[in-house]
Amino acid sequence: MTGYLIGDDSTMHKPKGRQMQGLGCHYSSTAQQPLPGHSLVAMLYVVLGRRCVQAPHLYEQQASCERAGGRFQSKVDLLVQLIAAFVPPAGTGTHVLVDSRYSAKKV
Repeated sequence: MTGYLIGDDSTMHKPKGRQMQGLGCHYSSTAQQPLPGHSLVAMLYVVLGRRCVQAPHLYEQQASCERAGGRFQSKVDLLVQLIAAFVPPAGTGTHVLVDSRYSAKKV
């Protein structure tokens, strides 16, 4: 049995957001321009027609991380963490599918 672990990032537009944690200006492919909001790196596992959403990670731009005193992690770093933490059901093989922008050696 084969399962598919699918990863991507999404921009959550926050037009009225001003002081929310992790708020940044992220490119939205839907709007084809940078928008204020959050960027989530998420994974979806699909097996036997079932869709299992994995907990997403909030991507924060480097400047935002430095202001908050946190450690910057790229979207690739977050995706690698999500893949490494995934535990597939016993007896399954897993294919990882990601957008072409994630073709880094780390992934």
